[in-house]
Amino acid sequence: MNGVLWVLQIGLMLIFVMDGVLKAFQYEIAKENIPWVRDVPKSLVIFVGYVEIVAGLGLIIPIVYEHFRILTPISSFIFVVLMFFATIFHYNRKEYIDIPFNITLLLMALFVMIGSMFF
Repeated sequence: MNGVLWVLQIGLMLIFVMDGVLKAFQYEIAKENIPWVRDVPKSLVIFVGYVEIVAGLGLIIPIVYEHFRILTPISSFIFVVLMFFATIFHYNRKEYIDIPFNITLLLMALFVMIGSMFF
């Protein structure tokens, strides 16, 4: 079970850190490639990018520092909340194509959160 959790944690970290770097540090590129970025304030996009980077790193820090195991469920919870609101956001914008991906990431983060607390 731990192997599955680590694979999911690393996968989520890669997805969210890469996406977060794009939003936080390459705003103009994000604005060109992600439709919703044009319609929300720049500060919100950058904030979401930083949250994705920090929480993504929180998923893998326990690999190196066993003392920080509490970061995994906290980071996973942040992603669950983020993906929940992203799903609602895309639904309200009628961007139905994005919703299955958001729900998949939400379920992966939920699995990691529960699994890291009990295994």
